[in-house]
Amino acid sequence: MQAQDQTLDKVICFELGAISLWSGRRKLKKEDLKLQSEDEVPPEALASLGSKKVIDPEEISDFEAMKKEAHRECAKIGIRFLGGYAVPEAAAKDLAATLDEIGARFAKKKADFLANYDATVSTWIAAHPEWSSMLNAAALTRADVDSKLHYGWTSFRVVAAADEAEESSALNKGLSSELKGLSGQLYREIAKAAALVMEQSLLGRDRVSQKILSPIRTIRGKLLGLSFLDTRVQPLIGAIDHATGLLPKAGWIDGMALSALHGLVFILSDVDRMISYGQMVVDGAAVDKAFEASVPGLAEEEDDLVELIVEAASEAAAPVLTPAQPSPLEDLFGGAAAQPTSSTQSDPFAAGIVSPPPVKRPARSLGLFA
Repeated sequence: MQAQDQTLDKVICFELGAISLWSGRRKLKKEDLKLQSEDEVPPEALASLGSKKVIDPEEISDFEAMKKEAHRECAKIGIRFLGGYAVPEAAAKDLAATLDEIGARFAKKKADFLANYDATVSTWIAAHPEWSSMLNAAALTRADVDSKLHYGWTSFRVVAAADEAEESSALNKGLSSELKGLSGQLYREIAKAAALVMEQSLLGRDRVSQKILSPIRTIRGKLLGLSFLDTRVQPLIGAIDHATGLLPKAGWIDGMALSALHGLVFILSDVDRMISYGQMVVDGAAVDKAFEASVPGLAEEEDDLVELIVEAASEAAAPVLTPAQPSPLEDLFGGAAAQPTSSTQSDPFAAGIVSPPPVKRPARSLGLFA
């Protein structure tokens, strides 16, 4: 267990299960409606999918936003582990302070919300007078709502069972399995996030703003903090430094610089490509040579690179998540990768297109790293 104990010594686990929210809904029963005709149904703003909204959803939306923010802050530097997040020990105190700051805002919002709760409910009922009887009957008391809204987090260190020396023992085999999967979890989280950056901020654009570097820096920070999980992680940090070093310090990123950015995100958006690149560098390859070998379009026809990029983004786009889980992009970037729309170019995904539209070719990359 020595190697795994060393990993456990380097992480602090954060668990956010104590955060509980109130949906502002109650179950919609047939008798609630008391319909005079089949055409007499509540508006969608009031009732849908078997539930009725007993308060204006906007009044409680901030609580959901703060819950997502807490998860996002954990996911920026940590990875999913044992139902929570494994965070590098060096970053744990700063994360704790951030979570406490979110908690303070949550507490203030809750106090303000409860202070005005009765008036808020009355306003909602007044806005739907024809359904006032149903809403009055469904309204919760202030005390009930108070008990449903809660913010809290827990941090702890995991240790293996002291009386079992072998990682394959009955007491430790579950933990051993979780620990062996940590590096893979890191690669998967980075790949999903990078694929979304590719899809939402790079594909279809012949130039991007400096704002796109924000998620790239977040990826770098996450890899750096968790680099002890796998020797092939450190080379990925080198790849990020190498590619971003080719970008202009200000203004639009286009041409050859944009090709370098495409190549970097192309590598980061796939688990196998990240591992392959990292292994090449570990085995002695120079960063630039490993980079070219990992991005076929850098040494071949640019059409090949575009086709691979589109395929990678399509495969990794929008994984199915439970409502409690923020998306990978929310986890790491909170929308920071979104690019402004120029007068000559529109966002190809703004209209909700499911499949990627025709892609503008990135500038030819031959000799990019010469």
